[in-house]
Amino acid sequence: MKWLSIADYNQWRDVGMRGFASKGNRDPSFKGPLAGRNASFTDLMVRTGMRLTEQSVLLLTEIPMRRPDVAHAKVWITARTAKNMKGRHIYVPNSVLSSIDAYVRGERRAAVKRGTRNGLYSPDKGWFVINERNPKWVLTPSGMGRRLSSLAPVERARVLVLKDAVLQPACLWLTDKGAPMSSKTWQGIFAVANARCVRLGINLSAHPHALRHTYAVATLDKLQRGHLSTLEPQNEPYRKRYVQVFGDPLNWLRLRLGHSSADTTAIYLHTLAELDYETRLALIPDDEEWELPSEAAADFGNNEADLDYPDV
Repeated sequence: MKWLSIADYNQWRDVGMRGFASKGNRDPSFKGPLAGRNASFTDLMVRTGMRLTEQSVLLLTEIPMRRPDVAHAKVWITARTAKNMKGRHIYVPNSVLSSIDAYVRGERRAAVKRGTRNGLYSPDKGWFVINERNPKWVLTPSGMGRRLSSLAPVERARVLVLKDAVLQPACLWLTDKGAPMSSKTWQGIFAVANARCVRLGINLSAHPHALRHTYAVATLDKLQRGHLSTLEPQNEPYRKRYVQVFGDPLNWLRLRLGHSSADTTAIYLHTLAELDYETRLALIPDDEEWELPSEAAADFGNNEADLDYPDV
């Protein structure tokens, strides 16, 4: 199982996606398009554990506004886009929301303008259009209404929304020409980033699932530390009662990842068990760089209900 330390991920992202030089300074020769988009995409993936297909078809309307009083925003991944129809909540840190907002206001807006000029968003080209009066529904190309949550990934990539007085793709991630990004295109961007690192003599590479693994390992480590610090000074009856009420960190992570069984999630527990404490501290620093949502403890008591959240 491949995963990166937090420091290694930051360097891989900055060099491969953002176009920095190996010493951390700006590389004036870098000509990569939409570097802000690419870095926002990988930051979101490594901080939420989403699968590539799930994240590729996120809609602009599903990204909440950043609130300074809330450290993490709760986002629902619909069952139709999730593997094995396991709809679930994810938590997006405010820092990632800020990065996404900058992309939406800058690079994405410019891409939409190019797509509009080229007539890409004409409704007669087979697009679905979100109903203005009821944004949970779309109008299909045949004129029928459907729930937005019922759309498969390939259909979500064909949805338009009226924003800033113009029709534009509802998909969050767009190419420089304004078309929705595909999973295959993202895989190519990861490959280019890896090749750039190799060219600059940096022995780092990543693929989408490696970022999912990174999220899982770092998050489980943080959950375990918090869990143990709470239980350590308590007596045995209190510990048993605490686990009954607040559940199990492994199960919380299982729900965030959309696993059907805790046995699948347990691979990350085994990974941590192979590291001594000093190594874990070095790879996953105990600071605010990987802050967990405050809802984590509260959600321990509602694990199974989370799986039954309706797609509406």
